[in-house]
Amino acid sequence: MKNTWLVFRYVLTLWTLSARGDVSMSAPSSPNRVVAESGAQGPELSPEIRQLLRQASEGGAAAQVKAGDAYRLGKGVTPNLDEALKWYRSAAAQQEPAALHALGVLHANGDGLEQDVPQAVLLFHQASDLGWAASSEALAFLAMHGIWQEQDPIASHQWFLKAAEQGSPGAMFGLASQFEQGEGVAKDLKQAFSYYQAAAEKGHPKAQHKIGFFYYLGKGAAKDAVLAFTWLHLAAENLAEGAAEARDMVGKTLNQQEVMLAWEKLQSIRQRIDAMGSLDRGGDTSLSPGS
Repeated sequence: MKNTWLVFRYVLTLWTLSARGDVSMSAPSSPNRVVAESGAQGPELSPEIRQLLRQASEGGAAAQVKAGDAYRLGKGVTPNLDEALKWYRSAAAQQEPAALHALGVLHANGDGLEQDVPQAVLLFHQASDLGWAASSEALAFLAMHGIWQEQDPIASHQWFLKAAEQGSPGAMFGLASQFEQGEGVAKDLKQAFSYYQAAAEKGHPKAQHKIGFFYYLGKGAAKDAVLAFTWLHLAAENLAEGAAEARDMVGKTLNQQEVMLAWEKLQSIRQRIDAMGSLDRGGDTSLSPGS
């Protein structure tokens, strides 16, 4: 199996796409011990955790994924991978895509399970079919790097397309990179710019850096130092590597009027990104349940 360590590192970064972060899981400071509703020993449980475990025990798939996340991460309970697996499997039996993806990651990494990349791929396929963008993106990465099977840039491109349609800014960035480099698809800087911009508008820091770079050089779009400065500043705020230095370099080429215009554009872009984030959080739950 080639480069397996690469995919294992990568899929771990996708945990945040399946975690349910809207429930407080912080444990109280009391040292008293109790037995959780699930039967696992742990710290005294907060009311939020008790309610979550009751909902999970009653068969709620979304609550079961959150319970799995809690036991995997030790948020409000003592870490217990067996308990995490129990809840993930229960939710997966109900075709909950977040649970299928979580199990895929555990199989890929061999966390609490025998490492089984083919089984992970099967689970990613199932979650992808149910609209889970992180699984589509993971399959794109597997195909791109030839992990488990031979490298397949064309298949990778198709999986990135699917993940992008499911709303993944990381997949949009991946597509942009493919169009920029001509990997698995004909080189097309305008398409690269379009996908980088789509990812940037969703708050992807590296895409914001790329858009600034494209505007500065006139790659895939008309050269525009003001917009280059604007996007590079936003990328720097989001800690994209090298963005602050690039912003400062571009800033030295602007006059005072252009700097003022850049700040106006920055406010407008921030509003668009904030609005996009609100739409994502309130969008189709079949694509990103619980996010």
